[in-house]
Amino acid sequence: MGFNKILVPLDGSELAGLAVTRAAQIASPGARIHLLSVVDSNCLEDMAIRDTVGLKITNFHKLDQLEKSAAESSDQEATDVYVRQRYLMQYAQQLTGQGFEATVEIVGGYAASSIIATAGEGFDIIVMATHSRTGLAKIFLGSVTEEVLHNLPCPILVVPAHISEPSPT
Repeated sequence: MGFNKILVPLDGSELAGLAVTRAAQIASPGARIHLLSVVDSNCLEDMAIRDTVGLKITNFHKLDQLEKSAAESSDQEATDVYVRQRYLMQYAQQLTGQGFEATVEIVGGYAASSIIATAGEGFDIIVMATHSRTGLAKIFLGSVTEEVLHNLPCPILVVPAHISEPSPT
């Protein structure tokens, strides 16, 4: 028996994509897997695509709207958000092809608090990768995964960095 509603926070890295694979492995057939990415809130405030970004997108045609907005904008932040959206949509299409309901969302804000807030929307589990920082790097750089771990309303599965699998093409 697997999970029916899974949250997978992704930061745009190939490592974070490992969490998508693990989520699919523990999901019930037809489960909803929600892919979340958090960007600096300033990126979303003044962008023409802000009306599309931040919505839970289930229709892949909205990617074309983002691409058009990014192409029409000379704003690097708009392009960055479009690239992040394309990254999420690649994984969503992969999951949909496996029979899951995949949704994507980009929100502005601080990563840990945004993940915790989204987790409060009734998810059964959160699956996220960790960069496995230890020692001084962990002390100085902090850890979004660790902060999320200690403040969640549901279980979390942490996928370690040493597991390697290919990203979607």
